[in-house]
Amino acid sequence: MVKRLSATNTFVVPPPCITGSTHTVFLICTHCGAVEALENLELERALSAAANGAGYDVTGEHTEVNGICRGCRSWSAKK
Repeated sequence: MVKRLSATNTFVVPPPCITGSTHTVFLICTHCGAVEALENLELERALSAAANGAGYDVTGEHTEVNGICRGCRSWSAKK
């Protein structure tokens, strides 16, 4: 299944789910554009609980989190 990432306006194919999670969290590096997919049932449950607490039902299949990847942090530290 292909997923569109809003933050980068790109499409990615997440790795096959091995955790039973139905919600993928994509970590997106704002420096180099690297994308890493996380599937974590505890995180999925926490997101769902937080949304439910705010009166929402989660209907999306993924969440996007922007940050700086390990490679870019290492490169910046060497400068």
